[in-house]
Amino acid sequence: MAQRKEAALGDLELQQVLDLAQLVELEARWENLPQSAAPREATISVHGLHDKQNAYAAYSVRLLAYNRQYRAAHAAKPAGTTPSRLAAWFRAMRDLFSRVEHDPRCACPVHLVEKAHRWADRVALRLKKDPVVRTPAPNTIRAAIEELEKLLHWCEAAEGSPA
Repeated sequence: MAQRKEAALGDLELQQVLDLAQLVELEARWENLPQSAAPREATISVHGLHDKQNAYAAYSVRLLAYNRQYRAAHAAKPAGTTPSRLAAWFRAMRDLFSRVEHDPRCACPVHLVEKAHRWADRVALRLKKDPVVRTPAPNTIRAAIEELEKLLHWCEAAEGSPA
């Protein structure tokens, strides 16, 4: 199944791949906000809520526009709860950003990498394994791809070892 998704990604026009890359980064930004918020006082909570609402608004507007423009609509899906499902998602995201790596219109997927680590941490906790060691946030798309590769290799190793 992951191979069909990768082949389908290869068939997409560059503009659609770029739009999809931007969409999944907005999605990850919105999804990461609850994990980033540390409501210690009411002011922080209100600001955090506004940030989350603004992130969701940006994502939902872009999602609607993407789904109207392209026949292969994007549906938000959880990355995965098993090493094999998570590995498939990492491959898909790695391949997506590999297609737009040299396009100056595409920003570095910092939020997507953070989301990827959160998902890997959940799987590690469930499997009682050591989590993947985090590096500083990537500052280039190449660094983000390499981080996704590292997470992918971790999933493949976790999948092959007993739980």
